[in-house]
Amino acid sequence: MSMAVRLVDCGIPNFELKKKRYELQELSEEVLIPEESTSKKKKKYAYQDDADGQLELYKKILRKIPATPGKLMLISGADSSMKIIEILTSDYNMREDFRTSKKHVEEVDFDRFSWLMYKLRHCDLHLIRFVLAFEV
Repeated sequence: MSMAVRLVDCGIPNFELKKKRYELQELSEEVLIPEESTSKKKKKYAYQDDADGQLELYKKILRKIPATPGKLMLISGADSSMKIIEILTSDYNMREDFRTSKKHVEEVDFDRFSWLMYKLRHCDLHLIRFVLAFEV
């Protein structure tokens, strides 16, 4: 007999790649022509990975995971195409169990932060959602 499961969004942020915008610095010969250097140039921007922002997001997620027994599901995709990445069952403290557990991928042990980054970069996932699961 299988149990039905109810998923509850408990306000844990999604884990997704953080990017930050930076201004592109152009160095060209127009700098050598004084009359043209005063003309307004449109600024150009690009995006790069935001390592600090990524770690801050991870810490925020950890703070939001309940420090109670229960089931934590990591899922990706929308409701119609939801894919379960992991179900973590904790008899003691979900936050601590999630934080301290290691994931083994292709002969490598990853801490949780590195594993989440690996999943986003190498498994074609755009974001990872965290929800609590209750048997009903």
